[in-house]
Amino acid sequence: MYGDNDSYIPQNVLKEFAKSLKAKEVIIDNDGHLNEEAGYNSFPELLKEIKKRQVVVLLPFGYQ
Repeated sequence: MYGDNDSYIPQNVLKEFAKSLKAKEVIIDNDGHLNEEAGYNSFPELLKEIKKRQVVVLLPFGYQ
């Protein structure tokens, strides 16, 4: 998930990163870097995608 006008990370890098993870790209139109400064402190769209796919995230041992 990324904005289509990110001033920190070039679009081609974001696309290649998603591709390398074999992830579905979710692009937020007319938005920049998705951080708290830009008003992003929660990601309901991402949560919706995770729930829809029933994704299980495995964390390395000892990761908190």
